Amino acid sequence: MFVKKLWAGVKWVLRKVFSKRFLLTAACLLLLLVATVVITHVVFNKQAEERWVETEKAWSEYLGEGDREKRFPDVQAEEDFLLHPAVIAQLKPDEAGLATIWDMKFEGFDYRDDYFRPRSEEDWKYMVEGQEFSSRREAAQFLLDALKEKEEQIMGIEEALDTRVKLRANRADEMDVREIVDMRMASMALMPLSRFYESRARLHIYVGDGEAAIQDMRRHAQVSDLQRQEGNLVAYLVTASLDAGWMDVLEIGFESHVWDLQQLNRLEKLLPARDWHAYFIESIKGEYYHTKDMMALVREHGQKKLLKMAHESFKDTRDEVLAAVFDQEVVEEGYGLEYFIADMMLHLVPENYSMDQTSKVYSLLLSHFESFQNDRSIVDYRNRGAQQWAWYDDMAESLYTALAKQEMTAYRALAIQQIVKASLAAEKYYLNHGRYPDELSQLIPEYLNAELGDPFSDDVIQYRIDEKGAPLLWSVGPSAVDQGYDHIPSRFDEDENYIYFGWGEKLNESTER
Repeated sequence: MFVKKLWAGVKWVLRKVFSKRFLLTAACLLLLLVATVVITHVVFNKQAEERWVETEKAWSEYLGEGDREKRFPDVQAEEDFLLHPAVIAQLKPDEAGLATIWDMKFEGFDYRDDYFRPRSEEDWKYMVEGQEFSSRREAAQFLLDALKEKEEQIMGIEEALDTRVKLRANRADEMDVREIVDMRMASMALMPLSRFYESRARLHIYVGDGEAAIQDMRRHAQVSDLQRQEGNLVAYLVTASLDAGWMDVLEIGFESHVWDLQQLNRLEKLLPARDWHAYFIESIKGEYYHTKDMMALVREHGQKKLLKMAHESFKDTRDEVLAAVFDQEVVEEGYGLEYFIADMMLHLVPENYSMDQTSKVYSLLLSHFESFQNDRSIVDYRNRGAQQWAWYDDMAESLYTALAKQEMTAYRALAIQQIVKASLAAEKYYLNHGRYPDELSQLIPEYLNAELGDPFSDDVIQYRIDEKGAPLLWSVGPSAVDQGYDHIPSRFDEDENYIYFGWGEKLNESTER
């Protein structure tokens, strides 16, 4: 009985399955599914291809066509890069005034902050384009008066850049590649603006106006904070660089004693308190996943062979190229971020490849070479075998590993922050006691607790009183002092787990170490 019912059920199912109506319905559903998959794939490919075309076009316009020797012929310094027509063209009309910020011209006189870097009266020129002044204060006041006429224009530029960066940051997940490029250009454009505020703060200090200097330092901090909203390595390194400018301004202010205790407390609150380590790691992850997405598009469009061809072409000349880029003498002079980007692009494109063949490949590389702003870390990467990176196929994974080593730059930023805090503590001690402390232990204890983990320790901050009784604060390890240097160029010693950075000459043999 049971078997008969089961057989009847099977026959009923077979009749239904093989009925014309059922087969027609199944065929229609299958056809619809296939059509959906095909259309989706075609549309996605078309959109992806359009994005690549736009990216290639953007970078081709940005870098220019032709021989690499002819690209950026007028780039002699980072300000020339920022003022290059290809860069200015990326800015809105109201942002083009950046040229007047970096290189102000007033009635035939050029203002450049290099005039205000000498620290001693003997070195001071008191001169602006041929006009002599009787004192540094008079020269600084002359330039401050001239800058007042540009205040409205400067504020307009700052507002435009502020709005642009914030809007882009709020929709970062929705941006295409071209918008990411534009956003980073806007980020770079903020650098001369921040440096302008840093420079004007120095002028205010020279005329004895500590309050006005604090206001400019506040603006400097606000513009610097905009960088962080991007969440990528360029933003991270630019912000670290801008924060380092605080040390110069504070040092000049302390030499002149233009701030009282209340003002020093306000400056402390302005000091950016960033979790650099966590910020750095998040930036690395953002760059990593962005690269993986872009590489997926490259592979999808059959560019894997192109990547390998570019790699093979570049491999033979790689050592020569790296030797030129990482030249010790050039690096020792110090690269600005923008100048280094331009210089890298001049070297990276192989001679036998046209721009349209390599733009897809090297525009990816550019976004990562932007991050090598720490000039000494560049040399370290070369010594650690950077030439062995695999630029093809698994490029994202290789770059992630390589960029992660830049954690030393994060510690460098932390070191600068600790020195700034120690300097503030030393100045407070001076205002309270009429002299600088003889030992670090006499400063506020919490400023000396550098609990940052390896490779950073309390020993990195060195302290010495000069012959005039003023403190000398810098960041070197004990071995550097033992070798007879008061300052040394930036480097990371893996054996000692120290970051060394600074500059200077050997101490005299008679100098107490």
